[in-house]
Amino acid sequence: MQYHSVLKALLPYLLLSTSLMSALLQAQSLNSAVPVTYQRYCAQCHNEKIDGAPRPHNVGDWATRVEQKTDAQLLNSVKRGLGSMPAGGSCPNCSDQTLSAVIAWMKPRPGDIKQIADKPDLVKNLQRLNIPTGFQISVYADDIEEPRGMALGDDGIVYVGSRKAGKVYAVLPATEDHVERQVKVIARGLHMPHGVVFSDGDLYVAEVSQIIRFRGIDPLRGKSPAAEVVYGGMPKVNHHGWKTLHLGPDDKLYFPVGMPCNTCDYRSSQPLFGSIVRMTKDGKDVEFIAKGIRHSVGFGFHPQTGVMWFSDNGQDFMGDNLPPDEINRLSQAGLDFGFPYFYGNNIPSPGYDRPPKGVTPPVFELPAHVAPLGVHFYRGSMFPKSYRNKLLIAEHGSWNRTSKVGYRISTLNIKNEKASDYKPLINGWLQGESAWGRPVAFLELPDGSLLISDDKADVIYQLRYSPPRADPSL
Repeated sequence: MQYHSVLKALLPYLLLSTSLMSALLQAQSLNSAVPVTYQRYCAQCHNEKIDGAPRPHNVGDWATRVEQKTDAQLLNSVKRGLGSMPAGGSCPNCSDQTLSAVIAWMKPRPGDIKQIADKPDLVKNLQRLNIPTGFQISVYADDIEEPRGMALGDDGIVYVGSRKAGKVYAVLPATEDHVERQVKVIARGLHMPHGVVFSDGDLYVAEVSQIIRFRGIDPLRGKSPAAEVVYGGMPKVNHHGWKTLHLGPDDKLYFPVGMPCNTCDYRSSQPLFGSIVRMTKDGKDVEFIAKGIRHSVGFGFHPQTGVMWFSDNGQDFMGDNLPPDEINRLSQAGLDFGFPYFYGNNIPSPGYDRPPKGVTPPVFELPAHVAPLGVHFYRGSMFPKSYRNKLLIAEHGSWNRTSKVGYRISTLNIKNEKASDYKPLINGWLQGESAWGRPVAFLELPDGSLLISDDKADVIYQLRYSPPRADPSL
């Protein structure tokens, strides 16, 4: 009887404990599902800000956007859609509870902003890089926000596109008045300007929807002309919308147009997507010279043959080891490289019927998710002779792989239209599973040294080579 009285007295507490435990388990389950939800629905567009970390690495930007908003306002923004973000953040069926959990997970924690805002110790980090004997790497410029594509202008000026900042910078050489290089913003308010080209006194910049030109630009003498549109009307789609821009051996402009998705097919409705475009510097005689390309960020022309070689980034969410990233060769205009119907060495992709015929396979398969961005054929005489005409590859690094790969500069030997001897030239930006830098693009200077942009460390490096001195004791 006494036992039943005690049990009756404890019953409300037992029920409360059970309810609390159930709520805790439910919350734990929801919290554990948040990273999966983010990767599935959000990371496809936000991977450049998340950088493979559990939360966006650029929390300073995130904090600036959310500091004046309540959680309810943020939830409404996500549900309604904002800018290029669709309603529901690409997850229209997600509950308010799930969306709120993702928002809370992304918000900065105490100390995050200071940690991100602090400039990395470049000297210490440079010592972490592994380079072959005889090579030296140093900082060329470090006052540039997310440097991407680079171009060499008159008087030794290096022009740099900054996709994130919407700016174009000029790195001015040292002079008698300025013993160090100076960094100057020459254009701002642009739409993700990644690629830049300098030719005949004019600067060309690739935005998402147009190619613009600054005629007769001269930052050293204060000449800052207004931009004029050379070629416009391209879709204003941010996803894979930034464009590399190079001048070909025929003195024409070349740029790729990425697919606006992880995987999709726009061949019939919008053939511009997934293509490489060629045109004159006045924006005329526009040609689509290649198609079936998911997202090419790097391309270059072989110094001896003039043939274009380009990288292509494979799709995500097929696992850690599929599909391979690619190095391709455009032997003639009009080739089809198979996306989205094929990946790698013409392996059929799931979910696509009636594939095209006559598809060109890659010349070389790179490891999946290394993210090959810039590529460059070395032409100079500073490096050892074995590097002449080698293809250099800037592996930006994975963002959604179980263990990270890439984050390095690698090389390929190119001979008789084939590629071989794939190996690293520089690594060390990745320390364990933490990356402090991500190489993007190359610019070879007249002396044969090589500039490398890094959009995570916000720096441009200069790679030089000096033959090792003989040991006098031997």
